Amino acid sequence: VKSQSEALVIVASKQILTRPWCAVEICSAVANKVDIMILQCSDFKFYDGEGFEALREGWTSSDLLIFAQNAIDPLIIEESYRVLPGMPLVEFNAFGTEAEMTSAVASLLPLARPSSGRSSSRSSTRSSGRSSLVTRIT
Repeated sequence: VKSQSEALVIVASKQILTRPWCAVEICSAVANKVDIMILQCSDFKFYDGEGFEALREGWTSSDLLIFAQNAIDPLIIEESYRVLPGMPLVEFNAFGTEAEMTSAVASLLPLARPSSGRSSSRSSTRSSGRSSLVTRIT
């Protein structure tokens, strides 16, 4: 996400915020001011105080090693997660038809900011000032 993506689309399901690699990607996006957009599944809830406490207590030693290898303090994860409720969000039926899912994804596009002109080491197609280079985490 750090240098190769114009936007991060989070398919927000119940367990997404507990996955260490998803935490790394979200922290990287927040730190590098990458646009974040959320496709919210019906079972997803943003964390409250109790949720953050459970998250802190739930990281395993393997999770903490992943964070250390990526120079991320677990406290930064919580700070990054706290910005998510302010990001563009579209409800997403993960069990819907292909047309319903495509429609939900398409409805995110107008919510994205115009391309910031960030350079990328990967090639991307530009149309209407937007990059097609998007990272999706699930």
